[in-house]
Amino acid sequence: MGSAWLAARRPLLAQPFLAERLRTVPDRYPRDRMLAAIDLATAHLLAGDVDAACAATEQACETATHVSSQRIGDRLTTLIDQLRRHPSRHPRIRAIIERVDHAPDPT
Repeated sequence: MGSAWLAARRPLLAQPFLAERLRTVPDRYPRDRMLAAIDLATAHLLAGDVDAACAATEQACETATHVSSQRIGDRLTTLIDQLRRHPSRHPRIRAIIERVDHAPDPT
């Protein structure tokens, strides 16, 4: 349900469903956890909650080390690009960008 609300560009309606999804996905499914975190971060960003968007993005980045899906990696890159273009000079956004820009290349 949260993904549907997100696709409909209704982030405030999507957030509770996406937060519940992230909370309940078992650690043994890192791909699903990463997708849930990306979707939740996107919803928070669309709603203007930069702190919550950064928290969910940080979770997605941490989970990314356990996921080898190019498609999911591309979704994370899209989210990071949205943060790069965000008009805020929020310190958490800067910290995420700094961490991503200085991460070792996985190839």
